[in-house]
Amino acid sequence: MNFNDNKVIIITGAASGIGKSCVEILSEENTIIIAADISYPMNEFHELHNQVFTFGLDVSKPQSWKLLIHKIEENFSEVYALINCAGISSRDKVISGELDEWEKVIHTNVLGPYLGMKYCIPSMLKHKNGAIINLSSVGAHVGIGGGTVYPASKGAIYSMSKRVANDYGKENIRVNVVTPGWIKTNMTKNARKTTILKSSNKL
Repeated sequence: MNFNDNKVIIITGAASGIGKSCVEILSEENTIIIAADISYPMNEFHELHNQVFTFGLDVSKPQSWKLLIHKIEENFSEVYALINCAGISSRDKVISGELDEWEKVIHTNVLGPYLGMKYCIPSMLKHKNGAIINLSSVGAHVGIGGGTVYPASKGAIYSMSKRVANDYGKENIRVNVVTPGWIKTNMTKNARKTTILKSSNKL
């Protein structure tokens, strides 16, 4: 990425974990960072520090995304990059899991990045340039831990991203997937590490 002209980068899940680290690293570049997270005041910009703005975003709601893009283009410029870090986990198993828990994870982990791409790509097309990074997980490829819906959601991210990359690569919009392994974050701190480590040995 070329950061020489205050390009706008949206980072979801920006209040903690990988998203927070992305904000910290990219804020050292010549960029305008929109740190979006459901824990921030909803649908409002607040300047965190120079050229870093928080925005309360529910990634599963189309209207929240529409408002964010409108406010970005109104106050800054078109979106250049989107980093989809927002995600939640679940310890459900296929027999004991509840449908509402399944839907909650899918809405955040799959619908969220889908909507982000749906509403950011038209902004990127205005200047024929853009970059999207979606976070998957090693859990999409290996049966780690006891959950069912989380690895399913991260597998969906992988296949969806490949399709969107094929559709918009010719428009100079790049879509890539990052597949992290075990990372110590608020989301993983309560996971059973022994189970995860045993599963990881099968990689």
